[in-house]
Amino acid sequence: MLVIAGAIFALAAGAAAHTPTASACSATSHCYGIASSVDGNGFAGGSVYDRTNCINLASGAEFVTNELWAVTSNGARWIEGGIGKGAQLGTGGLQYFWGRNDPNLNPSFMSWNLGAAPANTYEPVTLELSSGQWYVFNDGVWNHTSAVTTPVSTLQAGIETNSNNTSSWGSESSMERMENGGSWVDGWGPFLLTQQTNTRVQWVNQYDWIQMGAGSITC
Repeated sequence: MLVIAGAIFALAAGAAAHTPTASACSATSHCYGIASSVDGNGFAGGSVYDRTNCINLASGAEFVTNELWAVTSNGARWIEGGIGKGAQLGTGGLQYFWGRNDPNLNPSFMSWNLGAAPANTYEPVTLELSSGQWYVFNDGVWNHTSAVTTPVSTLQAGIETNSNNTSSWGSESSMERMENGGSWVDGWGPFLLTQQTNTRVQWVNQYDWIQMGAGSITC
């Protein structure tokens, strides 16, 4: 989905959005293990504590991210933020990042690497609509996205990878949602769990805490 260009990444030709469709993981068809919450009245925010125990990659072309998404009803626009590892997130270990996709912008997709992230630590990630603009809170900083200007229909949290050969393990806890109107509410619901080739997701505490992984899920 991402092509590196310094600290900024652009959508590769023919790449899929984050909507789960893949039966096999590849550079143009990513795999996901996610929990989704849908609300016809819309969400104005979502929040999780994102923990990555480990990410193991078989090659430099692979990546894994553990993240939070806010998605419009048609899936064409979204905001994302989390922790990941791989060629698309620069060299080195785990990295904080955030990104946005909006066909009204040029380029439609961009993602920013925010620097090194710790393993085995719950890190707060928040997506919030304020004064007609979405912001991403990650690595202790609020980032203005310039994308999506209205409440979204769907919140998603979980794992994304572009390879059947990756392995990882992580979790997202203390899940909260901001309803359209500005009230934060503990937990997510109603929900849908989706997992695909090489990915896993399960509730630890329903609506509040998920574990997700890829491959052999060993650290």
